[in-house]
Amino acid sequence: MRAWCHDHKFDAISQKDYYSLFGTLYGARPTQRAIDAPAVLTKNKVELSTLKKQIRAKLADVWVNSTTATNEALLEQARVTMNRSRKLLIPTGVRSDGTLVEALA
Repeated sequence: MRAWCHDHKFDAISQKDYYSLFGTLYGARPTQRAIDAPAVLTKNKVELSTLKKQIRAKLADVWVNSTTATNEALLEQARVTMNRSRKLLIPTGVRSDGTLVEALA
């Protein structure tokens, strides 16, 4: 069936009918409706709210712990790199006149 792009002589549905039906069905959003007593719905809403708060708190803890560990690792890497750079910049050797160059620490 190619009704979405053009009509054929022997198609079971025309392009016009296809888009009429598509427009009607596409606007409908699938949902789930709970048909319970108001007391049950209220209890479920309270439970859901409590669970959401617990989940958000746990996710926040996990996020903070993971970022703290990552930041500490990055800081340690920066310290190592800085120490290596300092060692590379310490002048050592002998001048052209033969005197020893001392490292400034």
